[in-house]
Amino acid sequence: VHNCFVCWNQQLFNCTATIAVGRTIFYRERDVGMYSALPYVMVISEIPYIFIQTTYCTLIVYTMVGFELITRIPKWWIWYIGIHSVAWTMYRCIVSQYGDVDDTIKVPGMSIDPKIKDYITDHFGYNPNFMGLVATVLVGFAVFFAFVYLYSIKTMNFQRR
Repeated sequence: VHNCFVCWNQQLFNCTATIAVGRTIFYRERDVGMYSALPYVMVISEIPYIFIQTTYCTLIVYTMVGFELITRIPKWWIWYIGIHSVAWTMYRCIVSQYGDVDDTIKVPGMSIDPKIKDYITDHFGYNPNFMGLVATVLVGFAVFFAFVYLYSIKTMNFQRR
């Protein structure tokens, strides 16, 4: 999850310079009525690159780093999981990889070795049947932020004349 967040931030900072240069040109062309704001929503063209880079970073980092999976979220922050895209991404990653694995896992402190799919359901509360909902929510996040970007670039102008 942390690796996904790092890759997303890296992509954000990579395209910020391009957007900053393109914004000045957009304002000039918009003032003369040359183009609409819709072609400047470059979110769709960036999705494959972000997906590929996130996949490679995840494969490299997660094979070299061991994380301790402990649920220590305070009770008053539970609502935040529902609006946090990284939590939905983590849900998707864990359930898509381990949701149907019937192998057993050795868990310290447990006398019986549970199946991996039962362990993630019992310990984390991840249900493999919710993959459609999780995919819908993640696509919804992408569409929401694309529309926020479109609205922002159409209505906000911080240039001074």
